Amino acid sequence: MKRLIQTTVTAAIFSFSIHTASADSVVMPAGSQGSHHATSTPNRGMIESQVLERYGQPSASSNSVGHPPITIWQYPNFSVYFEFNKVIHTVVHAKKTS
Repeated sequence: MKRLIQTTVTAAIFSFSIHTASADSVVMPAGSQGSHHATSTPNRGMIESQVLERYGQPSASSNSVGHPPITIWQYPNFSVYFEFNKVIHTVVHAKKTS
């Protein structure tokens, strides 16, 4: 009887681990991997005047929102997020596929 219980518990654990050991697949268009390296973007810590000097005027910008104030500048290939007047993040826009 003890052997039957051990076998049942072992089979249940094995069955559970098989079902939990799955993964999702991420599908990316061919040639899009690593494409963010092709676009030069502002570095974290740069100030607004440095971004303007190097990349020019943004095509669009948002008003500051929240506390601390966050501002977004839109460029054709990327967006720059500022906290006060320093870059905190840059997001490269995905290239549209046909």
